[in-house]
Amino acid sequence: MTDSALISFNSTFDLSTLTTPATNAEVGVGIGGLTGIGILSFLFFLIPIWHHEIQLAFKIGLRGDEYHPDEEMPSKHAPHVRVYDNMGKLLARVMRHYFCRNSVENCVAHIHPLKRQPAYAMIGGNKVPLCVAAVGVRYESGDSYGWVGNWAQTCEQPWFYSAHNAMMNNETFGLNCAWIGRRDRSSTHKRHRNYKVGVPTGIRIHFVEFTDAYRAINDDEYYCRENNTALAFHMNKHPGFFDGTSLPERVYTRPPDKRAEGQAEKERARAIASEISSDMWKRSVISHMSHHSAKYLCESSSSAGPSLVAMSERHFCHMPDKVLYRFCADVESGGCWDHEAHRFDAKGPGKIHARAALPNIDFNKPLVWGAPE
Repeated sequence: MTDSALISFNSTFDLSTLTTPATNAEVGVGIGGLTGIGILSFLFFLIPIWHHEIQLAFKIGLRGDEYHPDEEMPSKHAPHVRVYDNMGKLLARVMRHYFCRNSVENCVAHIHPLKRQPAYAMIGGNKVPLCVAAVGVRYESGDSYGWVGNWAQTCEQPWFYSAHNAMMNNETFGLNCAWIGRRDRSSTHKRHRNYKVGVPTGIRIHFVEFTDAYRAINDDEYYCRENNTALAFHMNKHPGFFDGTSLPERVYTRPPDKRAEGQAEKERARAIASEISSDMWKRSVISHMSHHSAKYLCESSSSAGPSLVAMSERHFCHMPDKVLYRFCADVESGGCWDHEAHRFDAKGPGKIHARAALPNIDFNKPLVWGAPE
């Protein structure tokens, strides 16, 4: 298939058919977080669908290895997808038959041949961890459904912001993304033990349960409840349709009912970040998007990813220890963030000692999201 046949995305796509029983305009939440998600009209299925196939399209927010917008993502790094029928029987899988372009943002998978229509999809990691902002599925019948990564935040799974927006009723909403770890191809390689620190190895989605008909009878708690049929974040080495781990492993990897607090919470966040990327502590994002909140990111027990400079908010969240800093231009003394030099600094009479207490990091080239106002 030639490049001209590849899928084409916009950074903002229309969700005019999205059904949300309740909305929450709180910064950092957005759609699909504490709100309900209905049908997504993705409007990016430009490739003719073949007989006995389905198409899955992805919006990727971040990936675990360092990248920049001018780089292409090899298709071997795209998500690993398996589809199942209503009884949990595996119908087909795709690992490398992807078409991707525009850096890591846009990928589409063809899954064929299929003798019957799948009901469930398992989205798994591949060569590198990925943060998935949205998934759309289109059937041969023309029916299409969608899911957004904001559900990871709702269900207290590892999440981060993304540069993608969605339109609903002429309003713009930010899409967060859900982290999935790399595939565990080895039983001995410790590098692939993402799930042991809380990074999901797969996300199982029953797309039809995210339509308005199901949302009318199920609240957000249902979608995050263990063993529900709509959504599952798998915490095992080889995620299957339902949790197929042994009892000891299930007990070991199951997230706690209540998030740890204080130092234990920070240690878990650091462990997750190191599993996502070995150099995550040196990575950062400069965001000009008004709904991206450094305060909210630092306060969230389940956020994971690079440090964030929130330009509209004028705060910096240092993600390795989740400490919030104000811009140096807005403080008279103490440790702060120099947003022009993109580094830590200190001001005031005790600035030498204050600077010595700050992290000593040479950040990599930051990603820049949005445009300055």
